[in-house]
Amino acid sequence: EPDQDPNDVIVVLTVEEGRTGRLGFNIAYGTQSGFGGGLSYENTNISGRGMKLSVGFDLGDREEYWASYEQPYMSGKVTAWKIGGYKRAWSDLYYYVDNVKQFEYDRDKTGAFFGFGRKFKDESLYNWYLLFDWHEVKNDPDNPPAGYEKSNWGNIPIDDKVPPTTVLDDLGDGTYYSVTASVRRLNIDEYLPYSKGDVQTLNLQYGQADVEGTDYNYFKYWLETKFYFPVEKFLKDFLETSFGENADRPIIFAARIIVGSSSGDVPYEQMYTVGGDTTLRGYDDDRYHGEEMLLGNFELRVPMDKNFTLVGFFDIGRAWRKNGDTASFGSDMGSSPGFGVRVNTPLGNLRLDYATGDEGRFHFGFGELF
Repeated sequence: EPDQDPNDVIVVLTVEEGRTGRLGFNIAYGTQSGFGGGLSYENTNISGRGMKLSVGFDLGDREEYWASYEQPYMSGKVTAWKIGGYKRAWSDLYYYVDNVKQFEYDRDKTGAFFGFGRKFKDESLYNWYLLFDWHEVKNDPDNPPAGYEKSNWGNIPIDDKVPPTTVLDDLGDGTYYSVTASVRRLNIDEYLPYSKGDVQTLNLQYGQADVEGTDYNYFKYWLETKFYFPVEKFLKDFLETSFGENADRPIIFAARIIVGSSSGDVPYEQMYTVGGDTTLRGYDDDRYHGEEMLLGNFELRVPMDKNFTLVGFFDIGRAWRKNGDTASFGSDMGSSPGFGVRVNTPLGNLRLDYATGDEGRFHFGFGELF
């Protein structure tokens, strides 16, 4: 529109909001967990105020229900917050002692959480977040050793490989409380159509628990770092050939490294876990438990066309117990080379991985591992 000054022009933009509600459908498969799937609903602009609502469920051996409501935007003056609850029923988990599988058990977990945080400054790469969590856990062994009776925890004859104190301490029903403080450095270029940059998160957690009448108090601290680095130019110079001319989909080397430790008496439920399709592919879910952990995931993502990507990966890691574990921190690592494909579908980015690991197995789901 014209302005009073003939040298100026007023530009008026009329904006129509797109749809903010999304209905999701997912299917997943794991060698241990079998097939599963579920539905979810998400709305990113409740009441026109940018509030986000998320509800959904997954069925199968990894059954889960969840609901959350949040204000996701944070700045130096605006506090982000989130509140929610969840219920999980996981079947056929394996219980190990000294790296030997003893029996299977089912785990039911019900909990609620509340968290909030903000940036240190408006233009800062750093932000902080506090998360409060409460949950209850009930464990039900499927094939316990001879003489095992859950109603008689204190005096149970049991196989020598599984001392009564281990089972009592580890698989007792309990109530857990924790508060986690996190400081994150987010150095990702949010305007690119692909991930580029790095993210570091330092976490400190204080927790208490009551498991079968035994009180626990502990601290956990872990550092997680992720890198996303385009390597197309390097490969082109090294191999003297061209890869993927599409600048919006370069070849990416992605890495995630997590190092964790603890102090105090950490209950089994709150120990670090390594194993499964979200940590160490090619291994049982929660294969390793311990008060200390080290995990590395490395991927080379090679786009073949706009909807198809090949991935080569190598996972390495483990969790260790400070007492009673024959391994020490940094030794006897589990490792798993493998390959996979990513297919961009209307339902999202489909992921299919084959990992060698403890035994060759497929992992099927949606989205990238990290």
